[in-house]
Amino acid sequence: TTNTDMTLGDSGTGITLAADTILNAGSGALNINGAVTGGGFSLALNSTGTTTIGAAITGLNTLTTDGAANAMAINADVSSSQNQTYNDNVVFSGDIELTSTSGIVKFAGTLSGDGGNNDNLTITGNLDLDGAATATSLAVTGDSNLAANVTTVNGQTYTGAVVTDGSRTLQGTTVNF
Repeated sequence: TTNTDMTLGDSGTGITLAADTILNAGSGALNINGAVTGGGFSLALNSTGTTTIGAAITGLNTLTTDGAANAMAINADVSSSQNQTYNDNVVFSGDIELTSTSGIVKFAGTLSGDGGNNDNLTITGNLDLDGAATATSLAVTGDSNLAANVTTVNGQTYTGAVVTDGSRTLQGTTVNF
């Protein structure tokens, strides 16, 4: 635990994990600025400050955030073989793809685009959404468990089965199942 800002990599320096890794910035910001190759290992991002994924993260087993931060920014694609669990409120920017080949992409807090016109989120795999979501568009290739409302400027596409409690609102120019 550092309680100061922590930065992993930069645009010219990639990182390859050699073991399961926990990054704990304490009260400092946590910034992933260099591409991360997971090597099949798990990554935990812990900070009560803002956590920012600014470069692609690939080849992980799992990714988990601790939920202590008020906000988490995802500005690059993330892929894992198992679960990605975002316990923080998430803001994403641009065209983002979150891929879980055999697990679930879970948002325990809110999920929103940063307000731009191209905040398009693709979940390649299964989605578990517990907080309200807003975006330009949303596409999910697997099954979806929607425990909150989803609002998009453009469309929503759900390829797999969709489960809600019946009181959820899915609002967009088109909502396709």
